[in-house]
Amino acid sequence: MAGIKRRVFLEKTGLREIASMDETAVRALATTAEQAIAVEMAEADLVVPIAGLGGEMGSWGASLVARVGALKGATVLAVATTPFSAEGMNRRGVAEEALRVLRTHAHGVLAMPNDPLLKLAPNLPLLRAFEVLSRLAVQPIQDLVRVMTREDLAALKAHLRVAKDWRLGIGEGFVDHPELAAVEAAFRSPWIPRDPVDARGVLLLMSLPEVSDWMTRAIVEDVDLRAPRADVLWGAFEDPAADRVRVSVLLGF
Repeated sequence: MAGIKRRVFLEKTGLREIASMDETAVRALATTAEQAIAVEMAEADLVVPIAGLGGEMGSWGASLVARVGALKGATVLAVATTPFSAEGMNRRGVAEEALRVLRTHAHGVLAMPNDPLLKLAPNLPLLRAFEVLSRLAVQPIQDLVRVMTREDLAALKAHLRVAKDWRLGIGEGFVDHPELAAVEAAFRSPWIPRDPVDARGVLLLMSLPEVSDWMTRAIVEDVDLRAPRADVLWGAFEDPAADRVRVSVLLGF
């Protein structure tokens, strides 16, 4: 989905131990796995580990990438999906521990549990469900890189640090007051389990057929009303081919 062709193969043996190291105490990239990832990152300013947690490779590979990215000075925003309840206690236990470790390394972690997908499409085949969730998880990252510049990275890093747990809502609106309909749909997301009033931060991304001051202002004001205690960092981009407004909100708790 990301259009990246290069791959780095890592050994699973010892991966958990390497990924769990505290970068404040162990700042050297001493292992082969760390050095291989560091070479691939080169001078990356933004690092986005995306993984499904619960297995050995995704769970600890995401934390390892986050750790190396943070040590190299990049802004690190991780996206992690967690197992369906039906996948069993072992996978869920691994995912919980991996999520805890990932939060120690990344500046922000967007958590996407699988179970809410069952509310939206209860009869969806399992492989199709994984594909849908993956596309939902990737969408805000694609939107983010369309609105960001290098000068925004420091502000993004500071903004991500205000919250431990980031959750996603995506909404679309068209016809009458599409901007307000999109915000309403985004805040109804099953991946936002808590009252938005409790949010400490909001990352707001807007895809508009035509960017205008009045529309962006209306969306930002509506988000402010729904999450009154949160600092809002926002960006908008124009998609002339689109026939609707799309709003992505990342709420940090």
